[in-house]
Amino acid sequence: MAEKTTEAVNEAEQEEVFTKAQVDELVEKEREGFESKLREMEKISQMNEQQRESYLRKQAEAVLSEREAAVARRELAADAMEKLSEYKLPKSLLSCVNFASPEDCAESIEGIRQAFTAAVSEAVSQRIGSAAPKFSAGNAKDAFLDGLFD
Repeated sequence: MAEKTTEAVNEAEQEEVFTKAQVDELVEKEREGFESKLREMEKISQMNEQQRESYLRKQAEAVLSEREAAVARRELAADAMEKLSEYKLPKSLLSCVNFASPEDCAESIEGIRQAFTAAVSEAVSQRIGSAAPKFSAGNAKDAFLDGLFD
């Protein structure tokens, strides 16, 4: 019995508490949504059958095109992720890719690759401290080699 009471208290503590302003804001949003739907229904009810069919068809086409665009963006994101992996670039750079079109996506990935490669090369050069050592074979004297040919 005590366990049930403890569970009820824990559930009550986990419930979200809203201020009056938050409740008013939520109610206002719901009211605006309801009024928007009501205006649309009134608009549709004033149309004749042909206008109504045309209007509803256009809405369905808009929803379909939004879904197609979302699928295309997901496909581009998958392709971009694959390309980044191919170039051995961090997957976190995906947020920098332009998904407007396949051409823009490829172009932005190439730009990211070039910038990342340049930044890594510069960082490596700075870590090393200087360019690779230069050897001059003509003036170098090696005591070991000199001893071999004497």
